[in-house]
Amino acid sequence: MKLRIYLPLLFAVSMVSAVPAFAQAPTVTAVDNGFSFTSQLSPGVLASVFGSNLSGGSLTVTLNGLPCPVTFNNSSQINIQVPWEAVPGPGHVVVTHDGLHSAPFAVTISKYSPAISSANGTGSGEGIFYSGANLITTTHPANAGDVLVTYAVGLGATTPSIATGVITPNPPPLYTTLILPSITAGKKATTI
Repeated sequence: MKLRIYLPLLFAVSMVSAVPAFAQAPTVTAVDNGFSFTSQLSPGVLASVFGSNLSGGSLTVTLNGLPCPVTFNNSSQINIQVPWEAVPGPGHVVVTHDGLHSAPFAVTISKYSPAISSANGTGSGEGIFYSGANLITTTHPANAGDVLVTYAVGLGATTPSIATGVITPNPPPLYTTLILPSITAGKKATTI
């Protein structure tokens, strides 16, 4: 008698645990410049898409129908590259996974959206600079004549041009922006 009671219960439990979870459509709440975490976007910039339900099978992100290369994703954030082919003006980002689409999220694409790797994570202010392999800090300052390197995004088109989603070869060619940016150090203009 006990056997007849337990078997149907075990079968019922196994049936409940086998019910698949239903995928939920992605929701986008913000698209920010990956260096400044502001809404300033431009062609080629690295950006972060924030929201919910952002991971799943066959994940894609598009901007005005252009595919955006994905460099990282989890359920609440996707890091992308804004395609170099993006045209300045109004745009819409759509995240798709498992056949489910987010509502289009409105963004504005500018010609430039300059931001550097900065100590405070805002893309401006005190930058993170290197001299060779050494990080420049107050205890390890740069010396006069040192060549300093930082990482920047949003500086506009380059020559030679950079293809969307292509990993830079090693050693990389020297890319030059079409418009020369200005950088100040200690309130003094620097040579780029």
